[in-house]
Amino acid sequence: MASEKHRDYTISTILSKDWETGPRSGSQPAGLQSPSLPETSAAICHAIEPPSTGTKLLAGWWYMEIACMTMSFAVFGLYCWFLNSWDGYRVSDWNERVPHVFSSFYIKNLGSAASSIITILKILSFIPITAAMGQLKWHYFLRQYSRPVAELETFDAASRGVSGSIKLLVSGKRFHSIHITLGCLLTLATMYLGSSTQNTITSPSRVYWPLKHTINETTVALLPVIEVFNVTARRDIIGVDTQNYSEDPGMQAALFTAWSFYENPLFENQEIDQVSANCSSTFCRWHNTTTLSMAVKCRNAAATFGKDGHGYSEEADITSSIDVITNGSSTRRQAIINLRASPNIPENSGFNMTDRQRAVIIHLAAIAEHDEQSFDAAECLMFWTAAHVSETVYHNKSGSTLTQTVASIQSLPENRTSTEDKSIVFKAPCSGKRNTETCSFKITNDANLAVRKLLTDFMTGYVYRDPHQNGTLFIPSSTVMDLFAWSWRTTLVKVSMFPNPLATTLEVYMLNTIYSLSGYIRTKQATQLEGQNGSFEPIFHIEWKYTIYPGAMLILTLYLFAFTVWATRSMPVWKSSLLPYLYHGFDRPALDSRYDLSSLPWMEEFSKEKKVVLRDADDGLGLKLRDMDRGTSDEGF
Repeated sequence: MASEKHRDYTISTILSKDWETGPRSGSQPAGLQSPSLPETSAAICHAIEPPSTGTKLLAGWWYMEIACMTMSFAVFGLYCWFLNSWDGYRVSDWNERVPHVFSSFYIKNLGSAASSIITILKILSFIPITAAMGQLKWHYFLRQYSRPVAELETFDAASRGVSGSIKLLVSGKRFHSIHITLGCLLTLATMYLGSSTQNTITSPSRVYWPLKHTINETTVALLPVIEVFNVTARRDIIGVDTQNYSEDPGMQAALFTAWSFYENPLFENQEIDQVSANCSSTFCRWHNTTTLSMAVKCRNAAATFGKDGHGYSEEADITSSIDVITNGSSTRRQAIINLRASPNIPENSGFNMTDRQRAVIIHLAAIAEHDEQSFDAAECLMFWTAAHVSETVYHNKSGSTLTQTVASIQSLPENRTSTEDKSIVFKAPCSGKRNTETCSFKITNDANLAVRKLLTDFMTGYVYRDPHQNGTLFIPSSTVMDLFAWSWRTTLVKVSMFPNPLATTLEVYMLNTIYSLSGYIRTKQATQLEGQNGSFEPIFHIEWKYTIYPGAMLILTLYLFAFTVWATRSMPVWKSSLLPYLYHGFDRPALDSRYDLSSLPWMEEFSKEKKVVLRDADDGLGLKLRDMDRGTSDEGF
């Protein structure tokens, strides 16, 4: 009773004070007297002014949330643009590209800058999420039947932060409102945005290619390419036959290097590099280069026994029967391996008509014993080409080409005639910045004949058994054939791995030959193309797949917000404000003398035994409170 008296006294005191501040009798002219109103209402109406424009924009509708959503997408676009502007740059470029005032104090690195942008995005997206959840809370209780007060408290807490969202998700009420649950998930998902940003930016050590390059005394990236090849014999040495096509000593050296490459243990697991670059840095790169080059094509050929019992291949036009000069007389012998180079493709060769139209340097035929009952045969075609390479990457420390992306190879000359008495000319894209234009690449007739003579003399030879040593001693016609025979016999032993040992060995030797000779001719009368110098260092690399996460969050946030605006379009916009509890609160007091409802735990338990519904019972929209009676209808409540 004492508490009720105290409460009545407090209320009456407040009302009396409100009345004292109201209009006094006789303060208004006659005829302007308003109908008698409750004292408190008159006092409040006199004290409150209409809401300002700023208040209406912030709380009157969804203006602020719409602005936040718009800015969220703008910030996300800024985020993607910012990451793209740094993708591929060196980590060391940060201090050079960012103003000192930011790099020295506010923003130390790219990850910090990106996280700052994401933090703004997180704040902007969090505002419409919480507003939508708060509005959907009121919409959930705007129904025909009341719901427990505990649900109102759970939904309200969920709309106010992370702890409330976790509480709703782990409770049994997470499926009562799918859209509020979606809001909880989005609230928690915003916590991962920072980690997602860290995953987006990586700094692997890679080759860095600067956007601009200038040649100076310490930085060089030059690649030789040749458009016209007219080198024959060196005419400045006494004793050189100037009337015949003699070999260039440098080309001979390149050929010997290629032929010995297979058996040299120093070059094991290595390949001949035809790029002779002048690169001062660790890496160098060139784009759109075209140069004269050599190419080769090899194939197996059918072999059988001839009438004399020796091996014979009609396709390759070669036999294992050879003439050996002994003591001034010629003797017919059986070669275990025989090579013959010629300028023309045999009539019965397996090479097609297109191959016959190429600028052929030599046709190389080979035959060898496979075992006592059979022979192997093969043939190769070496020809000129003009190769257009879209990208070449050279490693200076190893002196080798890392990548060479061949865009096209022009192997059919423009003006080749059957008499072969003219220069060979190819039409191919020009090198460098003029790659959209077409240039002529030429091999003079003299240079072609000189290379052909060198290869014909070099590659023609044989190996046979010494008849005086019971076939246990092999006699080569030259050191060149001795090397090739050793490689072939090594491959023959591994016949299970190489079913065509002769063709396999021949192709390796021919590839080494064209690589070495192509590299050599590029050093003669070559044009030096400028490239880029690269260094191996940490580089910013953007993992774009991780930007899907904030992008998907924005889309879901937009959906939740748009759904809320549409679903609650006929309701007042209350969002997550506490004021509706004060001005549209419960119409029955929650006091009960049996419980200590000043205690929050007691209030939580008590809320489970009370129901609430948001309804307009002709007295204004408000929360209606009632006791929880199972099976009792809410009609008339």
